[in-house]
Amino acid sequence: MKKIEISSSAYEKRFASGGWLIAANGYHEGVNDAGGTGTLGRHHATDEAFLLLWGEGYLITAGVQNAPSGLTFTRLKPGQLLVVEKGEWHTLVLQEGAQTLVVENADTCAENSEKHALTPEQRQEICKKTNVL
Repeated sequence: MKKIEISSSAYEKRFASGGWLIAANGYHEGVNDAGGTGTLGRHHATDEAFLLLWGEGYLITAGVQNAPSGLTFTRLKPGQLLVVEKGEWHTLVLQEGAQTLVVENADTCAENSEKHALTPEQRQEICKKTNVL
């Protein structure tokens, strides 16, 4: 048996086996807080699952088109697994102290993923809707 501590700030791989991995993704000021979120990402080879362990946050999605559109805000709830499907634009916004568990393919990387810069209007919408948890 392996015992693995999950607490982490930002994204950190914790365990991989048989083609999949588990990562910790915790609050990191300027990276995944409302003011620091600057991009949406998507993965072309894997779904990605998020589980809130503690704290508060949102999973924001924006469709599967070539460019993201229409931000959808889903509040994270402890014990609820949220799955972003392959090709779906998304970002995670966490409040201070929040911690999530992420499950995805072990070979997820820049070569099979892409990022899209948020517009100033999208960033403003994220700040407005997520800073008042």
